[in-house]
Amino acid sequence: MYASICLYFHSHLSWFFSSTTLQASLVKVGHLNADTFMGFLAVSCMFAGAATSALQGGMFGLAGLLPGVYTQSLLLGQALAGLIVAGLNVLFLRGGVDLGFNPAFVYFITSCIVAFFALFAFVWVVRTPVMKYYAQHDTVESSPAKPKEYEIRRTFDAIYDQLLIVGYNFFITLLVFPSLTSKIIDHNQWLVQADGTNLFVPVFTFLLFNLGDVVGRTLSAYGNLFTAYNLRYAVLVRTLFVPAFLLCDVKFSIVSAVLFNSDLWYILFMILFSVSSGYLGAQCMMFGPQCADVRDRECAGTMMAFSLTIGLLIGSWLSFLLIAD
Repeated sequence: MYASICLYFHSHLSWFFSSTTLQASLVKVGHLNADTFMGFLAVSCMFAGAATSALQGGMFGLAGLLPGVYTQSLLLGQALAGLIVAGLNVLFLRGGVDLGFNPAFVYFITSCIVAFFALFAFVWVVRTPVMKYYAQHDTVESSPAKPKEYEIRRTFDAIYDQLLIVGYNFFITLLVFPSLTSKIIDHNQWLVQADGTNLFVPVFTFLLFNLGDVVGRTLSAYGNLFTAYNLRYAVLVRTLFVPAFLLCDVKFSIVSAVLFNSDLWYILFMILFSVSSGYLGAQCMMFGPQCADVRDRECAGTMMAFSLTIGLLIGSWLSFLLIAD
């Protein structure tokens, strides 16, 4: 088991590391024409995205073998990455000063460094006593070998409701963020810099969302406000955020009426929206593997990650329907 897991993660981390290294190198290459540069960049981003998706599914599958708090920690790490990127973006935009370096190059180099250390961190994790205990416990609980299709069907029957809930939660999130929320009109001009740069959207859309997401995922480790059953109702209530943001003063919205024309309404909605997204999403991902049989929890974790990705994908596709031509 350890050999197959190590081979899987080492190969995909190496794949991601190679892709991000290529992206960082392209930033410093000045003699490529625009079409060639974009072609190389698109291909490398595609490989990096595929490696990231494969790694995410595998990591959630591995975390599914462990108690729910480990899944929460994994989710929190993802949210922290988004918060750091949003914070650096505000820092780079603030004042429009010359930083003396290329932010894109720094971004990709940072990704390379993180991937490099993640490779060694994983080698350490699979050798820890807690990982060995739960991995061996899963092996002992397993029944005689049966077709993989049977395991997938059995796992799906046990967690199908959690799959739908987590997919819908992130569908709602991507339906309005960032395609709709990034087009909010700033009425008070609080964060206009001397050079004319307006930081309202970078701060109160991207930074605030990622901060609220981190807070929500952190709170999920300190108690469950919902059971695995009634969690669905809380997720469904998040649908109300769609008309709430549509009724704010948003450019190019398909709704012309403006009910909430104050920046404070938008900020309040964004706080509730981001915290609920992080909290309920983490709760779904924690409940999913726990609802499956012990022998199926690794498969359940991977399926939950797949459903999360599908929700993000569909939400991002349909988000364009909320924007008027």
